[in-house]
Amino acid sequence: MNRNQWFTRVFVVLLIGRSWASADQGEGWLQAPPGNVPLLELQEGSSFKSSKKSATVASRNAVSTNSVMSTNAAVSTVPLAPEIRDLANALGNDPLAMFNWVRNHVDYKHYRGEKKGSLTTLVELSGNDCDQSLLLRDLLTAAGIPTRLNYGWNWIPYQSSTGEDIRHWLGLPQAAHDNDHADRMLLDRGTQASEALKYSTGIQLRRTWVEATIQGQTVEMDPSFKKYEQITGVDLAAASGYVQLTALNQLSQPIGGIPTGIVADGNNSLANANEAALGVYLKDRSAALVQAFKQAGNAGKTPLEVTGGWRLQEWTAASLGETFPLGSYSLETQWDNALSPDMQATIRIRVGTDPSAGQFSLERTMTMSALAGKRLTLEYATSGSTTKAQLWLDDTLWGEEPAFVSGATVNLEIQMSHPTG
Repeated sequence: MNRNQWFTRVFVVLLIGRSWASADQGEGWLQAPPGNVPLLELQEGSSFKSSKKSATVASRNAVSTNSVMSTNAAVSTVPLAPEIRDLANALGNDPLAMFNWVRNHVDYKHYRGEKKGSLTTLVELSGNDCDQSLLLRDLLTAAGIPTRLNYGWNWIPYQSSTGEDIRHWLGLPQAAHDNDHADRMLLDRGTQASEALKYSTGIQLRRTWVEATIQGQTVEMDPSFKKYEQITGVDLAAASGYVQLTALNQLSQPIGGIPTGIVADGNNSLANANEAALGVYLKDRSAALVQAFKQAGNAGKTPLEVTGGWRLQEWTAASLGETFPLGSYSLETQWDNALSPDMQATIRIRVGTDPSAGQFSLERTMTMSALAGKRLTLEYATSGSTTKAQLWLDDTLWGEEPAFVSGATVNLEIQMSHPTG
């Protein structure tokens, strides 16, 4: 059938970009219902006991030999994007260079499970522990290095003298010594109650990292735990001379000598306001701000240095023994290729003419990370008096349903699911 004969097209395009999550929501998922807390013998400190296997990473000056694996890791069989292979080649297929690159170029964003996958994490240069581990895993795979993903418990203090703590990792205010503050932030971004156990000085947190077999030795690599430094921004109000009351008074200035009679209309807005006067005031404040920057030597500052916030503090591991900064872990699960389904975001599409009976003649499900950068298209192809729905992934036919009579009502259901534990 000639594809030009299709009379109706419905496109579902997944654009994985920097604006995936709105600024007010942050990246990640909504808080899910708490689960059961596992029976662990937890201690506050740098190591802890568990009914699962545990280990402490050896001295940061030598490759760790404290493997908890019963078998060696294998080279992942997950298909790799050309961009991943290109980056691995540019880094000389060096595992230490790969770790340092992800550590120093990819921002940490907290959410649960695999949301982006390695390619989108590379494109956006941001991701959580799962997605950053997937990126490092795939870089190592491109170099032929056997890997697997580990999932288990880490002890992280709220604050420490070195800055390797919850506050400097997640970019929390000084009040983060309050364990409830950090705990709420983790839960609000999708962490399950059973995955973050709070104590007076820190949190036991379930996380994902990479385990690689390099020159016959097992190396734990955690690229997503990194330190951020707080940047104090410029006081824009002081630099510009802006005063809120003065700005509001401009709205009631007379227009052409006639009082404006400004009034509130009851809908959180004003009537008869002198917008021109306010515009002049704000223009003057903008000019004062520019002048203040020139005089104070603020010219050339980055947006972050102007507004303030948290900046990734670069740190370069000198050896493979330094690639697991938290130092100890308690292993729960290992994955040779893909994460378990409950840790993956998915999209399901169902098409049918009789959904009331639970019958969808066309149904397909795929992980969101597998759709990264691809075009998903639902098209209706017609031939004579019949029509059939077809799903295309880029230019490949992904599935189609039996033909139905043209003019019939067709139901489309799109369901996106995120990891809920």
